[in-house]
Amino acid sequence: MIFESHAHYDDKQFDFDRDELLSSMQSSGIGRIINVGSDYDACKSTMDLAHQYDFIYGAVGIHPSDIQDLNEEVYKWLKETASDPKTAAIGEIGLDYYWEKDSEVQSRQRFWFSSAQECDWGAWVREGRIVMQQGETQTELFPVSDIKLPGKHNVENFLAAMTAVWGDVDVPQIHQVAQTFAGVPHRAELVRVHNGVSYYNDSIGTSPTRTATGTLQLYDQKIILIAGGYDKKLPFDGLADVIVEKVKTLILMGATADKIEAAVRHAGAYREGSPVILRADDMPQAVTLAARHAQHGDIVSLSPACASFDLYQSFEARGDHFKTLVNAL
Repeated sequence: MIFESHAHYDDKQFDFDRDELLSSMQSSGIGRIINVGSDYDACKSTMDLAHQYDFIYGAVGIHPSDIQDLNEEVYKWLKETASDPKTAAIGEIGLDYYWEKDSEVQSRQRFWFSSAQECDWGAWVREGRIVMQQGETQTELFPVSDIKLPGKHNVENFLAAMTAVWGDVDVPQIHQVAQTFAGVPHRAELVRVHNGVSYYNDSIGTSPTRTATGTLQLYDQKIILIAGGYDKKLPFDGLADVIVEKVKTLILMGATADKIEAAVRHAGAYREGSPVILRADDMPQAVTLAARHAQHGDIVSLSPACASFDLYQSFEARGDHFKTLVNAL
């Protein structure tokens, strides 16, 4: 099956830990995924990874204006992979490029998913409810609000997953997963709701970009954020602008506390007390401060925007400690 997203993204720079990504995908049982790019070196690296890991065929970004620059070796690899029945998904730009060129690819049904517009074949959202469309046949399912994971991107992730298993998994099971799946550990993981306050563990947020484009885009309200950690010498200016917009109380700890606070105070939209900035010596004190300042209906999230190595051996150890402390409240 090939399925695609209608989503379009502005030019942005995303950073990630490759080993972390591969480990996460392997533990999640994700199949082969393609998103071809025009950068030959990056594509060649992805191709090399594809031969090492059965469960991934890589992800590399592309800009539409660069599609004509695809290297022939990359194109051949992309074509072969697209024809592989184990391939689960392929990025829409790469597919559009050769969709009309290859009869083998043309013969396969193309499914779409979108949270923003109607799809002729695939899953989409209409007036807050999920719809599965197969030509003229529509199946209206359940409200988007039944999806437990927060954030629009998680709605789109669910639409993609639902499309991939449609016809093999019945609707009640799909609905049950939507209502109960709380995500994988340390990735916007709901730990518990205590005294009306929701506590999330996003210890995987190991860079400013990851916190700014991840946790801080998930919620429709300002949150209480616990941040700070090992200093990877990355700038915090971009994160600071998002913090001012999305955070009501910022609790800082670790080696980067001073740098993050300075960046927030220098953000253009910053005003004294918005957000409130607090300091913690360690995780126990950070959780205590969060619980003390949280009110009914608030959201508290650990998303450090930094690596863990100043205080912990890994982001998993950091997240596990946070969860232990929250569950002890």
